Amino acid sequence: MPKITKFKRESDLTFEEASRLIDYNPDTGKLTWKVSRGPVRAGTPIDCTTRAVYVVVRIGYLLFYGHRLAWLLSTGEWPKAEIDHANGNPYDNRLENLREATSGQNKFNIGYVFNKTGYRGVSHHRNKFVAEIRKDGTKTYLGLFDTAEEASAAREAAEPVFYPDFARREAV
Repeated sequence: MPKITKFKRESDLTFEEASRLIDYNPDTGKLTWKVSRGPVRAGTPIDCTTRAVYVVVRIGYLLFYGHRLAWLLSTGEWPKAEIDHANGNPYDNRLENLREATSGQNKFNIGYVFNKTGYRGVSHHRNKFVAEIRKDGTKTYLGLFDTAEEASAAREAAEPVFYPDFARREAV
């Protein structure tokens, strides 16, 4: 059985070592073990069997995100920033669905809302609704509206201007 190196940080895992341990199919996004590891046999698919939000792989003592491993195995290098799932599905690790993103771009592409209005970028202000959008830590005021729906429409109209490649309308 091949020895697996103990890693202290993500960048310690090289492309060569990852390629020796794991097979990645860019068309399906599936990761598969190339080597047997304890009860896990070579050829076993790597998937998320816990409640984790992403596919997570343990190599040595470290946990690696499946989408970051997919990027490494496809490009030969670790991503310089974060990896965004274009369709918003954290289990879809097909190469066509993965893209490098800044933290702001990655957060922009989430499919859920954390406020009481139920609309992204919309908040109550007295008897009206405020529409705002953020980019690079700067909040831009888009207007004051009578209904949450009108404020949301203004926010959605601004999304392609602020995030042309990362705007997503449908919820996950």
